[in-house]
Amino acid sequence: MYFAIDLASGQRIAASEAQRYRRYACPVCEARVSPRQGAFRDAHFAHISGAARPECYLYHSSDGWKGPVAEPVAQPRPQPAILPAPLSLNLHVQQPAGKVPTFWGLEVEIPRAPTVKGTLTFDGGGDGFRVQVACARLHAGPLTYVVNPDAATFRVAWVSPDVDTAYGQAVQERVPGLDAGRTTVFSAGRGSRQSVVATLDWGSTYYFVQQADLIARVPPQLAVTRLANLKRWSCLLVTLPQVVDNEIAEWIGRATGLQLQPAKRRWGIVTPAMHFVDASARVVLDAKSELTLAMYAGDGQDKAVLTARSGEDVATVELTRDEWQFIRVGGFSATQPPLLDIDGRLLPEIITRPVARTARTALLTFRTRSISANSVEAGSSLEQVRAGLLALTSLQVPSGLSPLVRSRATDQIDWDEQPLAVAGAETISANATVTAEALALLQNHLRNIASDIHLDLGPFGEWWFAGHPVANTSVRRLSAAARAHARWVLAGAGMAIRSESDDELSAALRVLNAPRWLESHRRLALSRIARSSAEAR
Repeated sequence: MYFAIDLASGQRIAASEAQRYRRYACPVCEARVSPRQGAFRDAHFAHISGAARPECYLYHSSDGWKGPVAEPVAQPRPQPAILPAPLSLNLHVQQPAGKVPTFWGLEVEIPRAPTVKGTLTFDGGGDGFRVQVACARLHAGPLTYVVNPDAATFRVAWVSPDVDTAYGQAVQERVPGLDAGRTTVFSAGRGSRQSVVATLDWGSTYYFVQQADLIARVPPQLAVTRLANLKRWSCLLVTLPQVVDNEIAEWIGRATGLQLQPAKRRWGIVTPAMHFVDASARVVLDAKSELTLAMYAGDGQDKAVLTARSGEDVATVELTRDEWQFIRVGGFSATQPPLLDIDGRLLPEIITRPVARTARTALLTFRTRSISANSVEAGSSLEQVRAGLLALTSLQVPSGLSPLVRSRATDQIDWDEQPLAVAGAETISANATVTAEALALLQNHLRNIASDIHLDLGPFGEWWFAGHPVANTSVRRLSAAARAHARWVLAGAGMAIRSESDDELSAALRVLNAPRWLESHRRLALSRIARSSAEAR
């Protein structure tokens, strides 16, 4: 055929004007065609091998064709032994490093080239992501290149005429990038590069890549580890429950468009204690030389075999179908746990790491200073908030805890209870912060000295503050020296008081939690106030 449709522009193109690096289709059957031109024929288009449809009247087999001259027809070049593969999109996750958020990126893998001839230009998403690659390098093996996560598609934009035809056509197929409206899901297996998945299994772990503003929609019952943000994208390591959850299944269907399959097998580590699953989907355990596993091989007729490898040592055990089994694995180094697989499918990697266990607690912040709710200073600092000398600027509680504040008038018996709203934590182990509105409500209650107040932080502490009826009393007159000394002590503690009331001045000194170097001055000021009051009487 002498004319074809350019797939990029949709225009009808003559064979004499065709370019080898562009893609064309048959105008009748819409199958892929490629431009041809040689010594024996005029420029024309021919159906690509395997794509032609016999019912297309423009398709003519070249078997037995003879040229217009008596010269022998050139034999077709033998096809390479490898099958050309298209480009593939991968997620690259760096190894976790301390408390720094784990970084990640997107890469596209260009498959191995069958020959060393030619060059190609790969477009990874605009300026700064375009690179020219020699097929001599690709002939040694596939290569990966970092791409722009904001790009909609990736492709090889140009191939030189001497690149293998089938290979050039395969790598010029566009591979889609991240979906701005949905979550793209990658596997979470061993190694740093993970591929896009088409189905999900209950009980498995995956990387969910989505726009950062969609994180708030993730169901709270999912076990999630958040990696560092990349531009407007976020990456979450998500472990799905082994038991079917309809709410999670509905959310995954909406967010990813993928179907969930029943778990093929279930397993867990009974001992030693598991600390967490890190951002590379590795299970972090205490350093022990023995493992106790719980295995469920699922139903089926074929045998299921658990294999453990440690160095050159290999141990196997046949699993019983449709029932739970407890298996002990020992004889390995405490710092190098064995590799585990079931029927050749590797289980998540196990590593050992000493992890410091810290008790979770509530934190109260007064201006720039944070103290634990379990400390002795917490009560005296809250007393100063009640006296108007301090401001409670933040209250953090372990996630899952609902702090309460109760109040009642001094002549009442029943308490009025109000929960303090908290902002959700990003992870299960993080602290949640009491909202600004709830914090203002708490301070108003504390400073209402006419009411009894009870602040309840559950197992992390509770405090009672007795109310006092407001009465009209005469102002106690202090000497000028006692008043100046009291103000100096309060200023030294960073709590200057502007009130002219001697009663408020003496009350502030009584509840002041002074540093050690100032404590003797506080006591001396209180004794001078006591003497001044006695003289006034």
